[in-house]
Amino acid sequence: MLLTIGMIVKNEEKYLERCLKGIKPILDSVDSELIITDTGSTDRTVEIAETFTDKILHFEWIKDFSAARNTAFTLASGEWFMFLDADEIFESCEGIIDFFNSGEYKKYKSASFVIRNLYNEKDYLDFFPRRMVKRYPDTKFVGMIHEFLYPILEPAKHINDIAWHYGYLYTSVEESKAKFQRNIELMLKTLETEKDPHPKIYSQLFDGYGSVYEFDNAFRYLEMGIAKCKKTNNRYIVVLYTQKAENMYNNAKYDEVYAVCTEYFEQKKVMNLGFLTADGEMYAYEADSLFALGRCDEALMCYKKFFDIFRDIRAGKLSTEDAHQITFAMCNDRTVLGLFSNFIACCINCSEFNIADHWLSTYPIYKFAFDEHKIYNFIRYELIVAEHFGYKNIGNYYKRLDSWGKKILLDELFDRSRKANNKELVLVALDNISKSDTKTAKKVTIYKTYYASEDCSAKINDFITQYGVSEDIDIIYLILNKNYDLSPALFETGLDIKKTVLLCCKNIDGFYEAAENYNADSISDINTLPTAVKFYDYCISMRLMENEDKHEEEKKQLIGKLFAVKSALNERYKKANTKSEFEQLAEAVKKNIRAYIVAGNIEAARKTLEDYKKINPGDPEINNLINMTGYKC
Repeated sequence: MLLTIGMIVKNEEKYLERCLKGIKPILDSVDSELIITDTGSTDRTVEIAETFTDKILHFEWIKDFSAARNTAFTLASGEWFMFLDADEIFESCEGIIDFFNSGEYKKYKSASFVIRNLYNEKDYLDFFPRRMVKRYPDTKFVGMIHEFLYPILEPAKHINDIAWHYGYLYTSVEESKAKFQRNIELMLKTLETEKDPHPKIYSQLFDGYGSVYEFDNAFRYLEMGIAKCKKTNNRYIVVLYTQKAENMYNNAKYDEVYAVCTEYFEQKKVMNLGFLTADGEMYAYEADSLFALGRCDEALMCYKKFFDIFRDIRAGKLSTEDAHQITFAMCNDRTVLGLFSNFIACCINCSEFNIADHWLSTYPIYKFAFDEHKIYNFIRYELIVAEHFGYKNIGNYYKRLDSWGKKILLDELFDRSRKANNKELVLVALDNISKSDTKTAKKVTIYKTYYASEDCSAKINDFITQYGVSEDIDIIYLILNKNYDLSPALFETGLDIKKTVLLCCKNIDGFYEAAENYNADSISDINTLPTAVKFYDYCISMRLMENEDKHEEEKKQLIGKLFAVKSALNERYKKANTKSEFEQLAEAVKKNIRAYIVAGNIEAARKTLEDYKKINPGDPEINNLINMTGYKC
């Protein structure tokens, strides 16, 4: 058998089924088995586990996680062993499956995949522990808490499959504290019972005490760990230094961060450690601290070193042992954009615009995750650099952004130009953007036409008539300079209602203000009145669904006004389509004539038509009816 997957569980019904469904593709595709060790569940955990495997062990809990893990490890049949927790859920395991089925596993003795630690709905950090090992007689789990396999041998393979870890999503502060207090108890017991505990225990105590806000104890154990590593020349010292730097950095103690980073690099030389992946973390802390201290010229070199290392990490060129022991707070996709923005800000502060332009034009920053706040800052710095060069290179920056980034850049460009009252320079920028990106050249040209106009808003009806909202909602929004006035043209050009609503909702409060005072008689074509009514239906439903912090009474008043406009539109349409008694009688007569024709009673049709023509000779339908009956008059 190639692989054994081992788990220990206790009262894990919340996530267990999702976890096991996540690894089922491995069990179905690879010669493998699943062994689950239960340590005393009282909920549906065992019942759920039984639907996925018949190899369930029952272990009496003795406050020792390694002992529980080793029960499955010793009974495993697989050549390789993989372990995970019930609150770790794979979004895909294709890399792991391919690793075994392709035979690639034969080249390695251990492997890692991504554990993505989720801290709330948006924030996470990635960790790359070696969770898969080739089994050897000496291999076993060690540590009463935060257990790990030892020894883990080289060479190692990193697999990009991601398991989302939900274990840090606590429902309350009390729940979090209770968990860490339990962990601290086991860690202290480890220090008492083990003759030569691994330095990792000091790292864990630092995290544990920090999580329950006992910071003096946290730093006491951290310094004990650093001292022990110096004495024994243990490479784990790099993990302890990164923890110390991260804590100082998060508490804005930038002078101390700089001192820790300096000590780190000096200690590396003393211990002859050579290059480590953790160097990237420390260069990032050092760079940002120098930037915060106003020492931008010194920060520049640190930023460059960080980005060189980060690029190599993401390209898979770096895999030193420490990379599997650290949760990277700085060397991760969600942090890199903020660091890059600070780097460009440093270049601007030092008037190093050539350096900024080179990195903006060549570094693969655009491959990484952008969050809304950070991308705005980044693009604002981009525009400062672009403006320094007369927007010569703005096309190069623009084409490297995704569609969202491009829209933000245009928005910020126009805002910047209005504040500086420099329309001519923006028109130059638009020309360069058009040349660099043929896909958006048409849209930018359209905008340029209206932007150059003296009155942008006056041109909106022409634009909608020619291009429609579907061309690009954001461009119309920008043309309007964010001040939208409800326009009858929206209803009279047959536009898609949902897209029209989206356009108005770019400035939703401005739209509602206009909509509340809208006059139903403004629409000249009564045939578009149903479209306008439907539009108001969407707007009312959107207002009802809003979760804004508004007073309920104010919300009711707004909805009432929207209903009033809708009712006025409906009433006008109803009146416009109400026929007189004579018109209704004429329709009934013509309906009878058609019925006679369909039934083949042509004589009756002709006689009725002759009488109708005398009464209403001006009806344009008479000629069609004459042709249908063959009647000549």
